[in-house]
Amino acid sequence: MIVKKRCKCPGNCDCPYHFSFKHSGLKVPHRESTHTKNYKLAVRIADRRKDEILAAAKGVASAEPITVKLSAVVTKFHAWFANEYPATAASTMRVLPGFEKSFPDDPFLVDVKPFDLQRWRSKRLTEVARSTVRTEDIIVHSLFREAAIWYPGFVNPALAVPLWELEDGEVLIPTEDEVAQTLAGLPPQFALMCEVTLETLARVGEVAGLTVRDLSSHHGVCWLWRRLKGGKRKHIQISASLYMRLLALVTRPGQVYLFEARNKKGVWTRRTSKVTSTRFHCLFRDLGLPHLHHHLFRHLGITMMLELNVNPRVIQTFAGWSTLKMLQKYGHVRDAEMQRASTGNAEAIAAIKRGDRTAAPVLAEKAVGQ
Repeated sequence: MIVKKRCKCPGNCDCPYHFSFKHSGLKVPHRESTHTKNYKLAVRIADRRKDEILAAAKGVASAEPITVKLSAVVTKFHAWFANEYPATAASTMRVLPGFEKSFPDDPFLVDVKPFDLQRWRSKRLTEVARSTVRTEDIIVHSLFREAAIWYPGFVNPALAVPLWELEDGEVLIPTEDEVAQTLAGLPPQFALMCEVTLETLARVGEVAGLTVRDLSSHHGVCWLWRRLKGGKRKHIQISASLYMRLLALVTRPGQVYLFEARNKKGVWTRRTSKVTSTRFHCLFRDLGLPHLHHHLFRHLGITMMLELNVNPRVIQTFAGWSTLKMLQKYGHVRDAEMQRASTGNAEAIAAIKRGDRTAAPVLAEKAVGQ
């Protein structure tokens, strides 16, 4: 949208500002006067008139200006998000109140501009880490994306503020010796939780929430139901050995959760994700491995599957991803793989020097397949 004066008066004048914009319902740009010489007021008037015109063009019954306040939109978004994504609603609700406070007063939704989002993001960068700001920025973008759906004609200001691209930090996945030390030194239930993650790529919350009904066996094939983020369920196949070990955790009548624990009142209950992660941190520290945490076993399990030449689509199914793009983040290169690659090439080069041209491709293929 363009807001400018149409006159040719030199310097400041009393002529009003005009605005023009294009949209799919018009063959020519819509032009109109704001009837004011105040530029800031003219921009607000132009935005509201644009909302009215676009709302009418999209077939909205009432083409009234969007007069909803930002606080009302945030409240509506909280209710929508709690219904759609109950597992992560609590963390989301902690972000948006701080975003609201970045405005001196409660503005109208149409008065929030891209500059306001950039200013809020720059201020937050002085308070928390860049990765945290990006996470909060994603939630703010989601707020305005849904607002554009709820209020036809509203122009999403977040579209003009692209998300930051962050470089992934180095992830030090456990070595084979550290895995052996972990599985031997952890309490049996926690060691088994690590094995479940290595085999099924389940997150710590998914493992802690496994129930007796999630285990099943049909015609010698063992299956496990996993509850993914957002409440979805995934049915995956597991080994018979893991199935029997999980089944052995059922030790009392009426047991619901596999990895259960007693609370302060002596009642058996499930292990929560937060408490389980904290417990893992303490156990790894006691083993002399303070740099490890449970999620690294998910990274390691995906890396091991890649080394076994597992179909990436199978890895995507086990990991519960909607896209294969996450494979670039979770798939790592281990020292043993680099050694096999360099050794294979060295053998191929030696074969070429000996004049054995037929052996070189075979050696190279063997190195890749190992």
